[in-house]
Amino acid sequence: MTFEEHWNKVLSGNPEIPIFARSLAEAAWAAATTGEREACASLCEEVVEHPAGYGGQWEGYGPVKKPREGNACAAAIRKRSNLTERFGVNE
Repeated sequence: MTFEEHWNKVLSGNPEIPIFARSLAEAAWAAATTGEREACASLCEEVVEHPAGYGGQWEGYGPVKKPREGNACAAAIRKRSNLTERFGVNE
């Protein structure tokens, strides 16, 4: 949902909201989306340890450490926001 979509929902319930409320809402929206985006990026950049032979590859000397990739990153983001439980998405 974009800020405009959100704001239109807010106004549909109360069209008398003053202009300054919009600027406060925009600032809060920007802060929340920036924080959430950074939290998600941090999850994807996090180095995790995989067992030897992870992904069908012979790693040779035990576990390998590397950043999350693709589906593992998406699963970590969903788990962080509890979407795993709400939508039945598995890691």
